Amino acid sequence: MVGKVSKQRWRLAVSFGLLSLAIFSHPLPAQVTHQSPPLVVDATSAANEDTDGDNRFKSIQGALSSPQLDEYATISVKPGRYTGDLVINKEGVKLESTGGAPQTIIDGRIEIRARNVQIIGFSIEAGANNTAVTIEGEGALLKNNKIYEAAHGVDIEGVNSASVKQNQIYNHTGDALIVKDAWDVEFVENELRGNEGAGASVEGAHNLTFNKNLVTFNRFGGLWVKDSQQLAINENSIQDNDIVGLSLDGSSGGTIQKNQFLSNEVGMVLTSSMDNTIEDNVMKQGRSAGLVVKNEAHGNTFKNNTIQGNQGKGSTGIRLAGNVFDNEFVKNQVSENGAGLVLAQNENGTPSNNIFEENEFTLSDSQGIQIDPVAQRNRFIKNNIHQNLEEGIANSGDATIFEQNEISQNGTVGLLLQNSKNASAQGNSIKENGDVGVLMKSSSGVLLSENKIMNNVRDGVQISGSDNLRLLSNVITNNGSGGLRVEDASHVSALNNTIQDNSEQGATFSNVQHLEMQENKIISNGLGGVSLDKVNGADLDSNQFSENTRYGLLSSNSTDVSASRNFWGDPQGPSGAFTGHGNAALGVDMGQVTPWLPAKPDDLDLHSVSGKILDSPEGPRIEFDATDRLGMILELFKPGLNGKDLASMAIVLAARYHARPQSAPPLEKEIGFYNVSVDGLNTGVAEITFMYREEDEPAGLDPSKLQIFLYKNGAWVPMPGTVSPGLRRVTGEIPIEYLNGGLIGLGTLGNSKNQVLQSPGQPQKKKNLAPLTSLKGPRPPMGDILLLMLFAVSPWLLLIAFYSLVRAVRRGTPARRRVAHIFRIWNL
Repeated sequence: MVGKVSKQRWRLAVSFGLLSLAIFSHPLPAQVTHQSPPLVVDATSAANEDTDGDNRFKSIQGALSSPQLDEYATISVKPGRYTGDLVINKEGVKLESTGGAPQTIIDGRIEIRARNVQIIGFSIEAGANNTAVTIEGEGALLKNNKIYEAAHGVDIEGVNSASVKQNQIYNHTGDALIVKDAWDVEFVENELRGNEGAGASVEGAHNLTFNKNLVTFNRFGGLWVKDSQQLAINENSIQDNDIVGLSLDGSSGGTIQKNQFLSNEVGMVLTSSMDNTIEDNVMKQGRSAGLVVKNEAHGNTFKNNTIQGNQGKGSTGIRLAGNVFDNEFVKNQVSENGAGLVLAQNENGTPSNNIFEENEFTLSDSQGIQIDPVAQRNRFIKNNIHQNLEEGIANSGDATIFEQNEISQNGTVGLLLQNSKNASAQGNSIKENGDVGVLMKSSSGVLLSENKIMNNVRDGVQISGSDNLRLLSNVITNNGSGGLRVEDASHVSALNNTIQDNSEQGATFSNVQHLEMQENKIISNGLGGVSLDKVNGADLDSNQFSENTRYGLLSSNSTDVSASRNFWGDPQGPSGAFTGHGNAALGVDMGQVTPWLPAKPDDLDLHSVSGKILDSPEGPRIEFDATDRLGMILELFKPGLNGKDLASMAIVLAARYHARPQSAPPLEKEIGFYNVSVDGLNTGVAEITFMYREEDEPAGLDPSKLQIFLYKNGAWVPMPGTVSPGLRRVTGEIPIEYLNGGLIGLGTLGNSKNQVLQSPGQPQKKKNLAPLTSLKGPRPPMGDILLLMLFAVSPWLLLIAFYSLVRAVRRGTPARRRVAHIFRIWNL
């Protein structure tokens, strides 16, 4: 049985093998691309049709009409001239010359209606009124042809793919190349030249590729693209065309890279196009402009392009016109143009929200950048604008932002702001320009911040006819005329600027309403620090006026000027009509300049507070609390009013030095150094309480030995007071007249002896303010006890009086003052 089964299996295997051999050895159907031998067309053949079966024809149309022509067949055409129009309806036909374009001429039109047709190596002359090649079938290939002297060269419409490669298409009365409503069409290494129309006209295309073509000397422009998407236009040479090299209108998602746009009327124009990338192109020698972006073009990126030598009359390197918005221009080189960049209004609107970053605008015949009125919110970051013949930047737009640009060596003004609203210039270097660094005219709401404005031929900053201006943290130095010149302006704020080493005045203000100057350094200017002429309402506070020639401040014909809390280059104040040795303050009185600062504002922590005015039988008392900023409480007892209303005197200037002034010797252990100035008060006693933190304590400090010292006549003089180590508080008393300009120290000094400073003119017996170096004091005299008995009629009064007395005794205050304390509490 086993042998029988094995024999059956063997027979089955043999049968299967024979069947497989029969199947796989049977010839398959031939591929359609090579089903029949090539057909040959020869102009010297006797007959137009193949009558003897040799596949030879006299005419191309005869071969195309032959029943022997299969799909994907090849027709080889011998050199010669072949007259007549051609219509290709057979799919995949390859029409190829054997001798190439110069020797093989088709005198007539070609219509491609079938798919995947190829035409290679012909000269095609269709006549002046015709289109040489019309492609209506998908997948067509035109290669190595010369197509010339027709109405149009190649017309491709409504197809999903086509390829045009290495053709010469020239001398047409219309466009060399037309593409409409087509997908996946590519044009590679063609020459489109000398046409009366455009080199190429594209409309409604998708995924168009246009690479490595030469497009030149076309009367109606090089390449026109309209309403198309996902374009790739790369590595073309588009030159010497009238009107425009490349026009992109209503198109999106394109990549335009590494093209040469040379000597066209305009190198490239984008109109109402979006989200395209234009990168690494060269746009040179345009007669009107290198690049124009207009009419709602938005979301495009322009990067690493060279735009150079566009120098015709009124020409520009880059021009934005109309409602152009949200475009980015990055690292472009824009040089030797009529104007580098122009942002202009037209009937469509005005450019807005465009960003220009790390570009170079240089060597223009006029402005490096020109921004016309109404352009809004455009931003310029880290650009280099230099060596332009006129202004570096001329801005009349609104809310324009200039950040971290270098604006240098331009022929006239570095940055011109004219009729500009809410512009901002921050962190720019504006230097070595041929006129003014920054010139502002008829502008409003402008911010100049953190700019370096230096070495300009005339003024650093010049402002006229403008309002609501802020100048913050600028360095304005070494300019050929003045640092800052402002006239016919209102609401000007200058904060934390350094205005130094300018040849004339540091800052000049003429016919200005409402000026604020705070925390500025006005140093070493040639003809004076700050000049005020016809200024109404000037507040100069916390400024440094030092080393200026002639004066620190000159005020003439000005009203409501306050110049207190400034440092004049000397701790004793200004010179001129004053007794200090600092910069002169001219045209102002003592009330306008006091109190002044004892040192540079940078060396101090400053704090101003309003005082609480309290009455007592002993006289008025004023209390100031500067705990938050300086760790200080100040009480003034019986302050002299100096002929002024008490309320107006309730201002004190307290300052803490960041470090001990070099003019003073060190204390043994140092916690801090202070200065207190009181406006106009010159009599009375000041009680100062300093509070310090644990981290303020120097190593090895014995807090119980802390004292308050006054620096007087070259030595530290200890003041009477108390110390509370557990609370980290030290209290001392100083006559008010020694406060103004006096240096106060908090620390310890070995072998110091308590002294009491007496106010000038006081009787000798008033010097008995005992030093308070501990919490213990002498027993109260009998007079104090009798005084307490007078208040025994009221337990509450008794309690209050007792508390006041104990406090006074513990402080060691004399009997007269203890009584005054009691009455003071009663009044409160």
